[in-house]
Amino acid sequence: MSEEIKPITTRIAPMQASLLEYLRQKSPNLNDSQVKEFLTIAGTYKLDPWKREIYAVTYDTKRKVPDNRGGFTEVTETQMSVITGYEVFLKIADSFPQYDGYGLSHEGTFKKTTITKEYPSRYNGGTYKKTTTALVPAGDDYVVTCTVYRTDRSHPTVAEVSWQEFAQENAMWQTKPRIMLEKVAIARAHRLAFPNEFGGMPYISEELPERMQSKSQRESQNASQSQRESQNASQSENASTSQSQNASTSQSQRESQNSNTNRRNFEQMSTEQKGGLYTLARPPRNPLDSEGLFDGNPF
Repeated sequence: MSEEIKPITTRIAPMQASLLEYLRQKSPNLNDSQVKEFLTIAGTYKLDPWKREIYAVTYDTKRKVPDNRGGFTEVTETQMSVITGYEVFLKIADSFPQYDGYGLSHEGTFKKTTITKEYPSRYNGGTYKKTTTALVPAGDDYVVTCTVYRTDRSHPTVAEVSWQEFAQENAMWQTKPRIMLEKVAIARAHRLAFPNEFGGMPYISEELPERMQSKSQRESQNASQSQRESQNASQSENASTSQSQNASTSQSQRESQNSNTNRRNFEQMSTEQKGGLYTLARPPRNPLDSEGLFDGNPF
């Protein structure tokens, strides 16, 4: 993420700078175009990144491109997924006067089973086996249905989701499949019930393929490893270094206090002010646009 993305409103410049710094820390692989896309979506739906109402993850994709030898070369590209949480749909829908609640129903049962899989080893080039206990449908499938009610419609909106379609190979889906299916059903049903309000709304992570989050998980693991190495190094430092660490800790505490202050200020801002928070530096106005018709575009 380059320094070309700058706030344009001095009144909320500190808030914008704090938001951009937050994105750098959480998703360091985002490029400028992806940052702008993320902020546009967040601003459109007035979602708060600090509350994790919206966040971005990066993942790698591979494709073949022609080379100068008449063949093809495989290249790796970093893509972005913008993700929200199922609670966001409930929070926004609750503000609609036509919203009359929702209901959930389940069809099927789960049973415990043991799964053994073979994975490639990162250390010796071989493989290793891992055995886990998971909940799987006792029959052909397990289905969760979400029904959303509106006071201005005579028929409710119904969305069904099945374990066969959405189950992923991770601990949450293996141990809490009912809850995960409920999240998907809630998001899909509310998106269908309010197409104008939720059109273009980001997906929740449970709706996306697991591969879209793989790189984010690796980044988190690398960050944890770096943190452990830093802690081990700090234990072996002398007293003078400890004083330096104390000073650094004080600075981190001050930065944390400033971040908390910015977050509180964000919550106290009006809707119009929040919209301005996501307005970044834009090119000069088109000379042909004498009436300012394009001022609505934040970029």
